[in-house]
Parts: sequence; structure tokens; C-alpha cells
Amino acid sequence: MYLLILLLGAIIFATTIGYQRYNMQKMALRDTKKICDVLADQKAKHAKQYLDTYLFAARNMAQTFECFESIDEENRRKFFRTILYKMLKSNPHFLSVWTIWEPYSIDTRDSTLENTDGNTHIGSFATTYFRQQSEIVLESSSTEGELFAANYYTLPKKSYRETLINPYNYSYTKSKEEAILQTNLVVPIITHNSVLGDEFVGVVGVDAPLENFHEIINGFHPFENGYGFMLSNNGVIITHPNSEVYGKPFAMLESEMDNIHKVSLLVAKGKKLSYTVTDESGEAAIYYTFAPIIVGRSLTPWSFGVAVPLSHIYTETKMVFWVSVGIGLIGLFICLITINIIARNIVVPLSEMTNLLSTLNTTDNKKLQKIANTQYDETGKLAQAVAKLLAWVRQTGNFVSEMGHGNLNSEFVLFDEKDSVGKSLLKLRDRLILAGDENKKRRLEDENRNWAAEGLASFSDVLRQNNDNFEEFGYNIISNLVKYVDASQAAFYLLNTENSQRHFIEMKASYAFEQRKYRTEEIEIGESLVGSVVQEKESIFLTDIPEDYATIRTALGEDSPRCIYIVPLIFNDEIYGVIELALLRNLEKHQLSFINKLAESIASTISSIKTNLRTTELLQQSQEQSENLIMHEEEMRQNMEELQATLEESARRETELDGHLRTLNNALATVEYDVKGRVVEANSLMLNVLGYTSDEIFGKHQSDFLETELIESTEYVQFWDKLRAGVQQIGNYNFITRFGETVCFSSSFTPIFGGDGKPEKIIQYANNITRIINRQYFLESHINTMQKYFPTIELTMTQNIRRWNTAILKWLNIEKEQINKKNLSVLLKKEYVKSADFKQLWEALQSGQSTERVMTISIVNRPEIEINCIFIPISDINKKTVQVVIVFVKL
Repeated sequence: MYLLILLLGAIIFATTIGYQRYNMQKMALRDTKKICDVLADQKAKHAKQYLDTYLFAARNMAQTFECFESIDEENRRKFFRTILYKMLKSNPHFLSVWTIWEPYSIDTRDSTLENTDGNTHIGSFATTYFRQQSEIVLESSSTEGELFAANYYTLPKKSYRETLINPYNYSYTKSKEEAILQTNLVVPIITHNSVLGDEFVGVVGVDAPLENFHEIINGFHPFENGYGFMLSNNGVIITHPNSEVYGKPFAMLESEMDNIHKVSLLVAKGKKLSYTVTDESGEAAIYYTFAPIIVGRSLTPWSFGVAVPLSHIYTETKMVFWVSVGIGLIGLFICLITINIIARNIVVPLSEMTNLLSTLNTTDNKKLQKIANTQYDETGKLAQAVAKLLAWVRQTGNFVSEMGHGNLNSEFVLFDEKDSVGKSLLKLRDRLILAGDENKKRRLEDENRNWAAEGLASFSDVLRQNNDNFEEFGYNIISNLVKYVDASQAAFYLLNTENSQRHFIEMKASYAFEQRKYRTEEIEIGESLVGSVVQEKESIFLTDIPEDYATIRTALGEDSPRCIYIVPLIFNDEIYGVIELALLRNLEKHQLSFINKLAESIASTISSIKTNLRTTELLQQSQEQSENLIMHEEEMRQNMEELQATLEESARRETELDGHLRTLNNALATVEYDVKGRVVEANSLMLNVLGYTSDEIFGKHQSDFLETELIESTEYVQFWDKLRAGVQQIGNYNFITRFGETVCFSSSFTPIFGGDGKPEKIIQYANNITRIINRQYFLESHINTMQKYFPTIELTMTQNIRRWNTAILKWLNIEKEQINKKNLSVLLKKEYVKSADFKQLWEALQSGQSTERVMTISIVNRPEIEINCIFIPISDINKKTVQVVIVFVKL
């Protein structure tokens, strides 16, 4: 009976342990694959962010280059080279930046620029800047075959799409020892025409080093002996723990696997892929998973792969199984020994009790207890012992059965203090409970890892949104973070470095109670907890919170936070901001680790955003400067015409002053003075300009609004003496406003006579010509500067010389009588004046087009001079050319 119970317990125990091992192995395998998929996606997104940095730069340059027709043809190539140079200089991690244009696409100067720096042997625009040690060098011109036949030109030209080129080794110095494994991020330059449609004119690209990808897999060892690697679109291995396979095709190293699972084909299509390789016994040996890396709008995706040997999973589950089996066998063996000892000790009493025991074959424990109560000899003791042993055996069987069914908390009472079998069973139960706790702990750790991995993956999408608005960007981050970690309040701060004299911390967004909070806060570095985090670049985790630090209001009332966590946003040892969290509970260890990793990703994204914004701003500034140079000449002409028209209008109105007093009062600023110069009344036009109210200006003397130099002069005394004598005064006068600014009025001071024929008040009619005077000063300054440094001649539309500066007389060594009111032909060869080129030149000037010519100056009794002449047409308000200015520049 005892052996039957022992055998039954062994069977139940073995079945339980076997099922547990199978279930544990299946769960561990499933969780391992899921974690590997998440890790592959995470690393693929990391690689994408790295490549996007180069693509964004190329894309911004392409958008700027598409507007090339708005730039003067003579300056286009120089302007675009400047952009390429500044882009490479401001991005030290770029290998090179370059552009290639179709022949005769950027301008019509190809034939004059053959074999020159930054152009091809046929003169087409093709410029490459690269780094050589610490200097930026312009690459020498290339042949047409090297440029226009290469895949970094033909692929985007064919697809009209952004292109990620497969990796290759290249040396800018043509030295094989200096060759670098790199890739090209290429963006096509497309012009848009409503008639012809989209037209390809060239490409712009950025070269990225691939050695930085080794850092992605350095230290990346998922599980035991796992590793990561990266494949290009053509299946070439970019990075791998084994450096000997760099640059080799994956299909060549794993030909059988590639044929079965179509790895290279699916990677080239940007598809996700995962499979398991089995060993000779048919058991899963290695798990492979691939996540696509799709950069921008490129049609050449790459892939990041993770390979994890599964042997450690089977090793761990087998170890737990055999430990459990060993413990069970030891317990069963101890039970067998105990039963044998008991059997030997009761052989003699059993021989004496054979007849009695033969009648007890069908008795239960109660009958044995009855015999024990009626017999007071050894038989009674034996019966009592048998009854006790039977109860113990039954308890043991029930206990083992409960353990077999997974009930490890059932009660078990030892037979006595020396019950080794019972103690072994209790030890077995304790070890099973411990194994179960370890399994729960491992499952909890896996859940925490999955929680963190899923959180980082979900926040990758959040980080790509609102990259042009830091308020929306910060709000999206903290609103999602509050919900993900179950926080109560959160704030997002950025370090403001726009002012080089003062850096401060600025709150960009805050979040609480599932609603958005708007408020603006500036914090000095080192001030408060947030300022200390920025200064020290270290996180602060507080659980002992002062009662007045913050209040969290809920539907049930108000409470103080139990936990404050302030984490800095640091990338490449540079701090960009801070995230502050307040919770009504303490953060767990895995949540702190998740927040720290997320902070690194946020800082990396902020760094990329600021880099892109700075690049865009530089490009916009360059474009605006170019446009301002083009518009400058037209503004000068318009300002001169506006000044002349304003002066003529002012003179006309002054002649009609007596008949239009009411109209002038509405149209002009007017002030009424008494004969002592004190203000009696002023209209709204004058008050608005000076910045006073009528009450404030009443009774003030005119000298309160004039410059000190004028007030102390004798001219000012004579000015009022003449007005009191009844003499009208007209001129331009400067007044000082309430805000200390100087305004200029074209004024007429008219005495008003009384009945005695003497002036009784003075009326000032004024027109604000401050803007005209400022523009006149500006134009005169530019004209004087031009005439100071360059010889110039002004022509009428009949080609007669109407004005010149002394520089032209000195330069040509002639007298003014030789050119005064003479025709331009006195300076040119007669045959050129009659030529078609001169006729074409004058027709272009009449249509308002500036042009440039190298001309030969031929003067009687003077040697001929070849000179570069810039012809600038001057137009009137009707855009009709009224005169021409020639600026002479020595060759």
C-alpha cells in the first residue's frame, strides 16, 4: 500500500513537472521572439534618424536650388557654392556636400567655364566640397562619364525621388589608403512649369560615413550570444560584430537561408521578415528578425537584423526541470528508506498479531484505534502506531496530490520531529514555491522590458510630430508621458540660448488632469530644482516633498505629490532642456530607466530640430540677401522719384494756402502759436506725430520741441523776429517727439494779422517729410559711395553725356570739355557704335535690363583701353528708361 501511494505520488509529480517545463519553454520562446522584433524596430528607427539628418540637409538645399531663376545669372554658381560651403562647415559630421546639374540648365555660361574649379570639363555646374583634415576643400573637376553615368545621378534622375545609395568605398583624395565606406543621400532638383510640367535639372547630395553605424551594435547583445547587423538595399552587410564580413553580400554568406526565406529580395522591397533556423534534431536553434529602414521618400530601403541563439532558453528550462526531478527523486527515495525501516521494526509484532491483523484487512483507521484502546500491550501500541502511520501516509499522499495539482499552499503535519520524509516533502514544496516565485519574477521583468520597449516604440512616432513648433512638440511628449507612467502633473522646459549674453530655462508646455495648462515661466540656470538639474546635468528624484512645493487637485480634493522626478534632456553631452514629473505614488525602477532612455531620444530629436531650423534660417537669410541686392537699385530710383513728387506737391499746396485753409487743416499738421511762440492749439495730425495730447501741449513754447543747437542759434532769434514783423517763414524744420525721436516737417509759418494791422498769432502748416529725407540721405550716400570708388558717366536716352565724376577724367586722362554734352561715341570705336552688338545693348537698356560688356575705349591721341562696363538703366514711375549710368571697372 505504501509503495502504491509512493508510486502514485511520483507519477503525479513527474506529470506536473513535465507540463510545467513544456509551458515554460513555449512562453520563453514566444517572449524572446517578441522582444527581438521590438529591438530590431528600435534599432532600425535609430539608424533612420541618423540618415534623416543628412537627407533633411540635402532636401533643404534642393528646395533652395529650385528657385535658381530668381537669382542673377552671373551670381548663381557663386551663391550656390556658398550654400554648399556653409552647409558642410556647420555640420562637422558630414563627409561632403555636392551638386551636379544638367548641361546648360543653371545658366548659359557652360562654354565659358570649361575645366574650371567647381565645373566639369564641358563647363556644366558640378561642385563638391569635402573635408581634408580640418579644412574644407573644393574637389577638382571630374569627367562627364564619372558624374552623369553614376548611380547617384541616374537613379534620382530616373525616379524623380529622393535616393539612398548603396554603400561603397571612396577617397576624395584618390588614395586607396584613405578610402571610407560611405553612402550618398541624394535629392533631385525639379523645376515646376505649368506648361512643360516638372523638369529634372540636377541633384544635390550629402555623403554620410557608415563607420558610425558600428556604434549602433557595439554593446548590443540581446540575450545570450545574440547580435545585430545591418543590410543595405542590395543585401550587402554594412555593420556586423564580425568585421571580416563588412561589405560582403548576405546571400553569399547565408546562401541556403537566403534562397529559402528570400531575405535579400524582401529587404530590397522594405518588408519585415522573421524566421527560425532549426538544428539537426529539428529543434529551433537561431531566431532571425529584420526591420526595414525607409529614409524619406527613397525607393531603396535598408534593413536592421537581429539574430538570437535559442539554446539558452532550452538550457534554462531543462535546468529547472532536472532540479525539480532530482528533488522529487530524493524525496521518494527518503520515503522508501523510511518505509523499509518501519517495516523491519514491526516484523516481530506483526507475526504475533497475524491472526488479529487478518481480521483487520478491511478495517479502517477507527477499528485500529479501537484495538489500540482495548489492548494495552505492544499490540495496542502497534495498532496505534499503524493507525497513526496510515493517517500520515494518507496525509502524505494528499499533500503530494495537491502539489501535483499545483496547490503548493496545502497544509502538511510532520509524523514526528524525526519525520525526514515529511521534512523532504516540505523542502520540495518550498523549492517549488521558490521556483514559482522566480518564474513570476522573470515574467514580471519580461513584462517591464516589453512595457519599456513598446513605450519607446510608441514615442518614436510622437517625436516625429510638430517638429517645427516646440510648444506642440513638448505638449505631445508630456501628455503621452503622463498617461504612460500614470503621473499627475508634468512640465517641459527648453534651454533658451538665443541671447549669447543670457541663457535661461523656458517652460514650453505643462500638463495636468488630462487637460492642457498654458503658462509661461523663465528660470535662471542654477535657480530652483529645475535650474540645478540644468547646471549639474544630473537627474533629481525626490520622495520627501515639502508641503508647499506643489498641489495636485483631483475630483476628491487636493493632495501633495509623493514623488518628484526631474530628468535632463542630454545628447552628445549637451543639455537641451528638462522634463519634470509629479506623481501621487513612487516611480518604480524600470519606469525610471524608461524615462531616462526616452529623455535621450527627446534630446536627440531636439538637436536635429534645432539643426534643421538653423539650416533653414541660414538658407532663407541668404536668399533674402540676394533678393534685396536685386531690388536695391529699383528702390533707389523709386525713392528719388517719390522725394521729387513729394516736394512738388508740397510747393503746389503752399501756393494755394490762402484759399484752402480748411482743406489744409485736414490734410496737413497745423499748430497755432501766440506771438511769443507758445502753443495755443494743434490739430490731431500734429499731436499724433509728436505723441502729445492737446492738454499736454497747450502753453508749451515751440523751443520745447526743437533741438538745442537750433534754439541757441541767432537764426532762431531772427526767425521769430521776422514772424512778429509779419514776414512769412518757409522751410524744413526738425522737431523732437515725446519719445526723443527726430521728425522733419516741411513747414510754412504764416502770421495772422489783427485789426490794428499787427500779427496776433502764427499758424504753422506742416507736412511730415521724415521718410523722404531719410531716403534722400540713403540714396545720396549710396550714389556718393559709388561715385567715390568707381568712375561713372550718366547718359541721356539720346546717348549724350549729361554728368560725370572726376574719377573718369583722371582715369582716362582727359579734360571735361572732351566729354561734356558729347555723344557716347566719342569714347568708342566707330565700327562698334554701328555694330549689331551695340544696337542690341541699347535695346536691352531701353527695356530696363542691366547688362555688362567688355568694351574698348578709343580716344583721339590716347592709347586704347579694354574696360569692363556695367550699364544700369534708370526708369521713371512708368518704368520707362529715362537715363543710363555706366560704371567702369578695370580688368
